[in-house]
Amino acid sequence: MSYDVFISHCASDRAAAEAACAALERDGHLCWLAPHDLNAGEAPAEASLAAIGRCKVFLLVLSGESARSKQVAREAERARRAGLAIVPLQIDAVAPGDALQYHLADAAPLDATQPPLADHLGQLTAIIGRILDGGEGAVPRPLTMPPGPLPRRRRPTPPWLPIAIAGAVGVLAIAVVAAVAAHG
Repeated sequence: MSYDVFISHCASDRAAAEAACAALERDGHLCWLAPHDLNAGEAPAEASLAAIGRCKVFLLVLSGESARSKQVAREAERARRAGLAIVPLQIDAVAPGDALQYHLADAAPLDATQPPLADHLGQLTAIIGRILDGGEGAVPRPLTMPPGPLPRRRRPTPPWLPIAIAGAVGVLAIAVVAAVAAHG
């Protein structure tokens, strides 16, 4: 059986994965999601890797745990090699580990770090719908506010600066006293 979307996630992100699955299936897209779509007796890792080959889009629920998961990195590698469109749904403000980052290099994450997740699912279904309908292959960058400027780093005061300022003030004071004495 073929599917539209493979949903990769870690056990701790199951609620987010199920919410994304429900939204996509309400929109008419058939999803493969472990453990729901595992057959009795199937090993989850092998079943997941096999299912990726029967999908068109790879949706990654990106969290702190999935960013470090070796299984998620293997799934992302399989999806990239199979030529699937990769859509990271970022639910935590975290950077993926090196292995995962390599496979997500061309994918623009959908920023869903600000709760509630339900507010982001409409944009997710629209992006995946465009991909499945043969629209743009690349996922558009999410419409979020760009980060503000970085705060200025305060440079440490050189240890000689207070001495130099005190010396300059002393020389100025002597010059003022000398000028007053000369005119008076």
